[in-house]
Amino acid sequence: MKYFIFNSLGDTDNDSYCFTSKSPEGGIDSYDLIAGFRLSDEYPDGIEDVYWHLGDNFVGLELASYIGNTHRILAFNKSAANLITSTTQSEIEIIPFTLLDYKGKVHSRDYVFINPVGSFDCINWKETVCNRRKNGDVANYEKLVLNKEKIR
Repeated sequence: MKYFIFNSLGDTDNDSYCFTSKSPEGGIDSYDLIAGFRLSDEYPDGIEDVYWHLGDNFVGLELASYIGNTHRILAFNKSAANLITSTTQSEIEIIPFTLLDYKGKVHSRDYVFINPVGSFDCINWKETVCNRRKNGDVANYEKLVLNKEKIR
């Protein structure tokens, strides 16, 4: 299995690109998009229109292939999303949204959220160093090591 390390903040060296710290509004929230849940199960009647505001404290309005954000949401233009979905080995849901500028006006309708569904345990737990919560869940990783046999 191919995998990529991805920085959800986007290209932080270019202030002209769109960026936001706001949460989506409408049919879903930011947690829905990063939790790995199948949204079609969560919203069996369909997802109402989704809007995402650019942050008014970020000045960039240039549309890149990815919209950097502080919520770890995978927000790509449709052509980049098509490339990703054509090469993936996992289930992915595509959720269209309307991007609004800091004044609330439509900036683009050519973007989608990518929602990878499920999880794949590929961690080498013998070599990984992490801190756990009282209930046993991982709180954070000091060193994350992937199991090469599981990601082939």
